[in-house]
Amino acid sequence: MDVIESFGGNYRWLSNFTVLEYPIEYKGYMFKTTENLYQAHKALHNDDVKFISELTAGHAKRVGRVIEMDPLFETNKIKIMYDIQLQKYSQPKFKQLLLLTGNMKIIEGNTWHDNIWGICSCDKCGSNGTNYLGRIIMKIRNEYEL
Repeated sequence: MDVIESFGGNYRWLSNFTVLEYPIEYKGYMFKTTENLYQAHKALHNDDVKFISELTAGHAKRVGRVIEMDPLFETNKIKIMYDIQLQKYSQPKFKQLLLLTGNMKIIEGNTWHDNIWGICSCDKCGSNGTNYLGRIIMKIRNEYEL
């Protein structure tokens, strides 16, 4: 089985930092990346949602670590990410790219110790991540193929 081992190079479009074909609306604000949208879902306060909508994806990720978080976010984060990815891959450009991956295994490989959404390949982590993001994307692809 062919494997996409990271969201770089020809597969950069899989990244949550990739600018969407069409911005996605959430709580009255438009989000140009799924990273911004995910971080906005963490926010307890609407002012933070607005602020995150205006940032770069990298800045949104950093802000998402320090804002006051919705107490239900941790419990719902997998479903939230699924819903966000479903919106991304409903856009024609991203749907077509996703379907072109066929039955390739999709791994959000990284070296920054993210073993929830991906699999970190550093010596410390040893490639033991859960790869939830890759699994969500493959689930969506499989739903389109049915």
